[in-house]
Amino acid sequence: TIAKQWVKVHKDPDKLRVFTNTVLAEVWQEKGEAPEWRPLYDRRENYQLGTVPRGGLFLTAGVDVQKDRLIVEIVAWGRGKESWSIDYGVLPGNTADLGVGGPWGQLDALLARSFPHELGAEIAVRMLAVDSGYNTSEVYTWARKYQMSRVVAVKGMDSGGALIGAPSPVEINLRG
Repeated sequence: TIAKQWVKVHKDPDKLRVFTNTVLAEVWQEKGEAPEWRPLYDRRENYQLGTVPRGGLFLTAGVDVQKDRLIVEIVAWGRGKESWSIDYGVLPGNTADLGVGGPWGQLDALLARSFPHELGAEIAVRMLAVDSGYNTSEVYTWARKYQMSRVVAVKGMDSGGALIGAPSPVEINLRG
């Protein structure tokens, strides 16, 4: 019976993973390229979350939109594309609600705040990218309150191609 099941699933990686975990009771191991863990581990740094480390020059934020929350990460960037995760948070609430008490009001407050720098300065988020794949019209409505040099709505794509594509204008009016 197990051999017959394997014949049915062995060419489909997703089904083979489920088969390996549930029928064979073995741990599935992904195959692919991954860096050796030790050199990456050895490059780690200690720094206080919520504070920009010495090499940080500016901050960006990324926002993922879900039905009941916004998920935010603040990243500091330095020379040579060095980066530090400064803060991460979940802003709970119905993302279809653009009211002040909802998650979008909390995101406004996050954009208005600054983060302390290890050298004593205060740094605000320079650019925020918000995913427009869910609750698209609400994302566009919220993002439109800010200049494109501060907030931009983005949409990920499954297909390969250009890492960053040309922006596409999106306007919603009474006709749709």
